[in-house]
Amino acid sequence: ACSNLFEVHHMHQGAEIIFGIFNKDTVRAISPTLKKSKRQNLRDLVLDVIEELVLSHPESFSRIDAHALFEVTGPEAFHRLIPHLRLNTRALPADDIEVLFYHLAEEAKSIFDVMRVAITLLPVDNLQSPLGGSSWTLRRVLAMIEKRQSEHAL
Repeated sequence: ACSNLFEVHHMHQGAEIIFGIFNKDTVRAISPTLKKSKRQNLRDLVLDVIEELVLSHPESFSRIDAHALFEVTGPEAFHRLIPHLRLNTRALPADDIEVLFYHLAEEAKSIFDVMRVAITLLPVDNLQSPLGGSSWTLRRVLAMIEKRQSEHAL
């Protein structure tokens, strides 16, 4: 099924829907009794197949609609998929970047992931320049580091 959605020189419209398996809420709604270990095994299986396809057909996967993928997976799964699919966070609209930063800062409470996403959105003109059109700036990221008094993050 994956190879039919992501062909060598073409990606079919709506192909991002296959990534719905990575959205916890979607999987729970479809199969509420599926055990956590089985859900994880299913996600791992799909990710393994997709990673192989990405390696074999990087050109096709470069056409993934980042916004559509973000909508299907949600911020948590999208963030986990970034390195596996070689996603470009710059391709996200400002509203999605805002949601992603909120998830990482407030829900996941991961200063290091906030920093990773901020770095992918560089360069900017100065510390007050918006990152990816969002309300987030490097100054705001630094303020988070200062607030948490994280020597490792500095």
